[in-house]
Amino acid sequence: MTLFLQCLAFSALFAGSLAGDIDCGDNSGPSCSNAWVHVNCGTGEACCHDDFNGWCCPKGFKCQGSYSDPGGNEHCMTPTSISSSCLCDQTDYEIEAMDPVGEATVDQSWNSNLTACCAYGTENCGWSTTITRQNSQTVSWSDAAEVGYSMSWNVEAGPDIKLGSIGFEVKDTFTYGQTTSTSYTQSYTNACTCTYPNCKGPWDYLEYKLELVTSSQPVSIKATKCGVTKTLSGTVSTVQWMGGSRCAIQQGLQKCPNQFRLLRGSVSAPPTLV
Repeated sequence: MTLFLQCLAFSALFAGSLAGDIDCGDNSGPSCSNAWVHVNCGTGEACCHDDFNGWCCPKGFKCQGSYSDPGGNEHCMTPTSISSSCLCDQTDYEIEAMDPVGEATVDQSWNSNLTACCAYGTENCGWSTTITRQNSQTVSWSDAAEVGYSMSWNVEAGPDIKLGSIGFEVKDTFTYGQTTSTSYTQSYTNACTCTYPNCKGPWDYLEYKLELVTSSQPVSIKATKCGVTKTLSGTVSTVQWMGGSRCAIQQGLQKCPNQFRLLRGSVSAPPTLV
């Protein structure tokens, strides 16, 4: 009996000597354990264990199989010190930085896609209600066939102030070449209608021109996937509605054929600004 109790005590002492804690990163991430070890991982990491070992996989990786030592009995794995025990789990590259390169190309113009051909005597022909236009942006990058046509944005990375000045807005995900609306809008409340004496018939052609600025800014994009960082050349393009407007009317047309409307204001005589 005495020998049996001594063996139990020795077994408990041996088990206690094997149990312990593994702390990785800032210890603010997930935790996991088995009979031998308790693991505390860092923020964004994955906590892993098998029957005897525990380890942490870096951000963008998930647990796979049993523990395999990457070297040095390392249990807090990193992108540069990792084994087959961690498997890349990122679908898209994540943008870590988007920095302007050089100066933006800026073009100020008047958009005239609001047109009308008004017969004399037609009441309120044109636009008298509030018109709202929403800004938009497009992002493209090199090596899209390799890195993919969709990239997420690292929530910890803020936009460069220079990009903000041309109307760029951070999105959760960017798709190559896709134009998306931003939260910035411009409302136009001044009317553009055909009334006497501005319109004397028999037909009058009206254009409601709205001011906008298009900008194109070359950028350098740093994108990371599973610890691998690539630097890509890219372009940010934005369209900003500026609030200025004009009402242009060409008077005294004898008829208003369909092809005249399709020209959207490309008329032989200069318009009259009112």
